[in-house]
Amino acid sequence: MGKELKRMRYFDGLFLNAEDYKLDQDYQKRIQQLHNRYLHTWGIIAGLTVVPLENCSVKVQEGIAINQVETEDNNESTSQYIYIYDGHPDSIIDLSQYRANDESIYIYVSYEEVEEDKEDLEKGKGEAIHIWERGRIWHSTKKPDDEKKYIILAKVEVGLAANQDGSESKKVISSISYYDDDDEQIPLRRYAGPAGEVLSLQKIIFKLNDDVAGMPFIRALEEEKSKGIGLEVNSTFANFTGSVSIKGDLEVHGSLTGIGAVFENELEVSNTFIQVNSKTENHDTWKLQDGGLEVYRDYEDGKSLDARLVWSELDKCWKIGYEGELWNIGYGPIWERLIKNDIVDDLHRHSKISFEGGVALESDNKGNLSAYGNLSMNDKTIWLRDNGNVNNGLGWYGIGKPFAGLNVDGPVLFGHKGGILGTTDGGQRPVITWNSLGNVGIGESNPKDDTMEVNGTMRILSNSNPLRFTSAWSGFPDSITNGAEISNDTNYHKALMIVGNRSAGQGRKVAIWDRLEVNGFLYVNGNMQLNQALTPSAGKEKNNGIVFPSDPGGARGIVHGLDIIPEAVKRVLWR
Repeated sequence: MGKELKRMRYFDGLFLNAEDYKLDQDYQKRIQQLHNRYLHTWGIIAGLTVVPLENCSVKVQEGIAINQVETEDNNESTSQYIYIYDGHPDSIIDLSQYRANDESIYIYVSYEEVEEDKEDLEKGKGEAIHIWERGRIWHSTKKPDDEKKYIILAKVEVGLAANQDGSESKKVISSISYYDDDDEQIPLRRYAGPAGEVLSLQKIIFKLNDDVAGMPFIRALEEEKSKGIGLEVNSTFANFTGSVSIKGDLEVHGSLTGIGAVFENELEVSNTFIQVNSKTENHDTWKLQDGGLEVYRDYEDGKSLDARLVWSELDKCWKIGYEGELWNIGYGPIWERLIKNDIVDDLHRHSKISFEGGVALESDNKGNLSAYGNLSMNDKTIWLRDNGNVNNGLGWYGIGKPFAGLNVDGPVLFGHKGGILGTTDGGQRPVITWNSLGNVGIGESNPKDDTMEVNGTMRILSNSNPLRFTSAWSGFPDSITNGAEISNDTNYHKALMIVGNRSAGQGRKVAIWDRLEVNGFLYVNGNMQLNQALTPSAGKEKNNGIVFPSDPGGARGIVHGLDIIPEAVKRVLWR
């Protein structure tokens, strides 16, 4: 087995050196390792679970294991503690170096001693003063040859995941398995336990008092050779607080008991189906009959008030209800008939469609439908019906779906003979209206004569040099720079007014760059300036030319404002 056991014997006056203290450490360590080796099997004691992280990494959680190794100096078999603590430098492993969807990666741990803390010159004179019994974490696509020395924790697979933005896929941890063969369920993780011969018992009796008769027990069962060796759990009452997994047949010899009631009918599990009331009394033939689930709720005058979900063999449909009243369950073609209200009462009509945050769609008892979220219609059309007329609606049109022969590429709101866009603040008021002739009204409820009728003022180019159209002079050019106004004033000026703008430091002016013809009286209330010659109209009419009053200058015939009067003008003036 190895060398003899030897430890220090201490007494007063004994001279000790480092080798003597090391002997005592080795003795204690060797005793513990021999204890582990011969009283426990190698494997995981607790923890050491492998969990996935982001960026194609995994983490080995805190835990402890023991190995089984042969010492090199004396060929002795011992077991050492492998401890991975929280924050261990090896606990997070980056597996991005491995190729995706390739070989499996094994994660395993081993025992290792490392000399530490050489920097304390006062104590160690540059020598390491501590030995760190650290656990070493390894990863490789090759399974370790010596599984007693290298304790396997898990098998990891690296895969590829597409990014949400559609960019190139990145590596991720696709799976972590604790089985070497998932189909055959061969475990990778081995857990340490008591060592020794196999415990062989024919019967385990749970002795709860001095008399063992009637005590619950567990024993091997070999009654029917065809079924093989079984296990019998004999107890008047057994309480399973966790999940029960049954991979074979489940036979119940007795009643199935629930809280507060006893179910004596048959319950047989066959593959993935629960069959209820499907066999005749002799259990040899199948019979088509009603069956389902029943919930016992209360008792009243000896009559059970229950809720039921049953299959009706007579009506060939599922029914659900309370007491003796059963109603058909809406599914398939029956579900489509729900909107006709011919098979559903007021209590069971569906008036709401909900999501996690609340109600998404709701209808009231008058048929009004309310939506509490966005409504996505793709390129479909919302039709508004009025007495069967479906020529009113809102649709999305574009390439391949024109409106009036035009590729609109956007929404279209249309009515049969007209329509209105309006507001309701302070009462219903039309903003834009149109009719079947194509006339558009702004502020006008019934455009008739012109293609566009505006009831009110109108402003054009409002951000730079606005031009305003009004029905009464508003003084717009006086209150804003670069603004002009065309007004059909019928109040004060009683005239069609074209008033120019003030810009670049100049006064208001109206410029006409082409020929101006005035078929009537031209009245100038102010100065008139000519940059070129004034050419009177030629002809034989009596009033052709320039006509002045008989006394243009007043009492003595002087024309105010003319300092120099050409001879030709004088002849005209005083002719």
